[in-house]
Amino acid sequence: VAGLVWAPLAAGIALLANIPIRAFVERPRPFKDHAGLTVLIPGKSDFSFVSDHATLTMAVGVGLFIASRKYGVLGILLALAEGFCRVYMGVHYPTDVVGGFALGTAVALLLAPLAQALLVPLMTAIGRSKLAWLVRAPGVAAEPAGAGGRPGPDGEGSRVVATGSAMANGHKERDKDLAA
Repeated sequence: VAGLVWAPLAAGIALLANIPIRAFVERPRPFKDHAGLTVLIPGKSDFSFVSDHATLTMAVGVGLFIASRKYGVLGILLALAEGFCRVYMGVHYPTDVVGGFALGTAVALLLAPLAQALLVPLMTAIGRSKLAWLVRAPGVAAEPAGAGGRPGPDGEGSRVVATGSAMANGHKERDKDLAA
């Protein structure tokens, strides 16, 4: 859950980091530099480098990759498609998009350890409170009181006990949090 919370936070931080970069570079959009260039969606008047869209989508994709490889790869592929579309529409140079991909990736990866150090305890505390429904799947209960999420004899983290039909079968699931 902490990884899923980190993905949009990384995107927001990356967009904030983009503001001074864009103001410093002040690169005009391709359709302003090249007369006669067909633009599919006119109306953009701000600067081109670094692409906000590429920054945001890649930060989310890499943030998802940290939490789940399967969904992260899908997110990164969607970010690449989005970057292609920005160039195809005529509102960015390819280097604007590559710069956005680099910025989004850097923010998501470089700040992930700090984010996980802050978000994992926060999500754990929420999971033990009355707001547990925000961070737990329906039908999953917390570990009995006193367990405290300490590693067990096999070195693994806390166990999550399923309720309902899974519990009737005696089936237990392990917490798959990357920070554990």
